[in-house]
Amino acid sequence: MFCLRCGTKIEKNQSICPHCGANIQEELSRYNYIPREEQLEKKQITEKNSHDEQYQYSLNYSFGSEEDLIKTYVGKNYDKIKNTKFSLPTLFFGPIYFFYRKLYLLGILWIILLIMTIINPVFPAIAVIIFSTAFSHIYLNEVTKRVRIIKEKNKHQGKDAVLQICKKKGGVNKIIPLISILIIIILTTIAIYILDYIPSQKEKELETQKTYQLEDISYTIPKGFTPSSYNTEDYKNYTYMKNDDYCNITIEKEEYAYLYDDVEEYVKDRTYTSQNDIVSPIETITLNNKPWIHLSVTSDYEIKNIYAYDNNKVFYKIDTYSDTESSSCNEFYEKILNSITYKE
Repeated sequence: MFCLRCGTKIEKNQSICPHCGANIQEELSRYNYIPREEQLEKKQITEKNSHDEQYQYSLNYSFGSEEDLIKTYVGKNYDKIKNTKFSLPTLFFGPIYFFYRKLYLLGILWIILLIMTIINPVFPAIAVIIFSTAFSHIYLNEVTKRVRIIKEKNKHQGKDAVLQICKKKGGVNKIIPLISILIIIILTTIAIYILDYIPSQKEKELETQKTYQLEDISYTIPKGFTPSSYNTEDYKNYTYMKNDDYCNITIEKEEYAYLYDDVEEYVKDRTYTSQNDIVSPIETITLNNKPWIHLSVTSDYEIKNIYAYDNNKVFYKIDTYSDTESSSCNEFYEKILNSITYKE
């Protein structure tokens, strides 16, 4: 026979379990169990089969019902998970929720499916529907397997001890949400950095020079420059990055020119400098027979040139940026400035 409380094998003539001290007759009476030995004469079954069945009975009842252990393993949301036909956490959080519920292998499988988006974007969509619909079944089946393993490995432990083991090994991994938030912050930071400092691929590098129109003026940008994806009707930006050269030029139309008495006031107001910058005097230069106000600002590492033109109280401004040691940028800027034409 086996003790119904702890599962320890005991002799027929023993009335007290040597392992847990349970009263054998009381345990038999409490679970309404009739030992197979008493039925051998009637049914003529072997003593070995009697022991096997009684042992399985002791496993089932010495730890309480299996559902109690599963409920303890899952935690406080057991009833909700059991009765849910479609898992919203799985739908919204995907593999993160699987890791949270300690379904690590399935979480890794899901990530592999996400990677397969490169091959076919349908795979992750199918995975979301399948896992969200079948989550309760998948999760509780896996928990049942784990609980049975715990019971088998701890068959000589008492009910309370096995419940504590289930509680410790089950539940959720509370560190997963924190790790997920940290990963999201890191990825968001990287994405912002890439958007800010790497030219957008929405428009590719110009393979030949191209002429653009901004209201009443047109200009030509040389090949090798990349138009910004943030360009608007009144603001244009172009970047050139090759070898050691970094050239950047912006061309814009001022919507609030009426706020300024003249274009010089506008240039002074829109020029930002620091204490150690060298600022040139304002001068007037001619670009294709039109007068432009010019100002340069030199810092330790960059030269910025500002050009502004007043076309009947509509101001146009061009800003060029280049390293102090770059000569290629100046050649590009000269070509762009000399290409400016005006709508008559």
